[in-house]
Amino acid sequence: MPQTVVTTPSRRARLVWGVVTALTVGLGYLLILLHNRQFFLQDDSEAGAVPDWLYIGDRLHRGGLPILTPDAWMGGNLTAEGQNGFWNPVQLAIDYVAPMVDRLDLLAAGVKGCFALVLALGVYRVALAYGARPAWAAVVGAAMPFSGWVLYYDSASWVTSMFGLAWTTQAWASGVRYARGRSGPVPVFVFTYLALSVGYVHSAIGMGLVSLCVLIGEGVRSRSWVPAAKVAAVAIAAALCGLLTFLPGYLTSSVTWRVIGGVVNDNMLTAPWSETLNVALPTAR
Repeated sequence: MPQTVVTTPSRRARLVWGVVTALTVGLGYLLILLHNRQFFLQDDSEAGAVPDWLYIGDRLHRGGLPILTPDAWMGGNLTAEGQNGFWNPVQLAIDYVAPMVDRLDLLAAGVKGCFALVLALGVYRVALAYGARPAWAAVVGAAMPFSGWVLYYDSASWVTSMFGLAWTTQAWASGVRYARGRSGPVPVFVFTYLALSVGYVHSAIGMGLVSLCVLIGEGVRSRSWVPAAKVAAVAIAAALCGLLTFLPGYLTSSVTWRVIGGVVNDNMLTAPWSETLNVALPTAR
């Protein structure tokens, strides 16, 4: 029987199609802004995320970090909240720059556009890691930021989820490459830590599931425990560093409103199995 020869794409091809991916996402974001200047400054972004960037950034410019803000009453324990990303260097950079920008719509669009590129290139890298041709990897990478859930929910409103998704995807690709001996442990550690230190619990859960899948998949693929053990060691190290983000919230949970009021599920913003496939549709809102 004739054998199929699998060729590895050249570095130039991967780079060229990576640039195409980035340019496509940039053009898409520009078209959205031309249609609606405030598309990326809606709901939670307008009421929560961007004001937090401005507030924390203002305190950074004054030479301090608002770990505890008593004048905010029940919302003043910013460390326990976690989602402010105090221990995430990229988030702190966003906070620092935010007060310097007068146009909040452009600030929100710029930050989200950068993370759309991180997400798109992460998907592109994942596709390449699993054997996709660069051209097809570019297609799926460029499409990801414009899928229904990412565009209308993460990008328009809940930017914290977008941060976590972007870093998790990059960590996924780096984990596969490290398990196969194509790169070192540093990218895996950095991207995993960034995903965890965003402070969004769903991102942490997603990062854990992705890591587990990479461990199982690479172990089965190589028929050896060594690749899985290498990735597991780096992931555990990043997780231990990420405890700094989540421990304050856990240790203070007994005196928070969420415990006093109880945890309930009224089906708001849930995604039942019957609608799961709609998440990827550009028209699904």
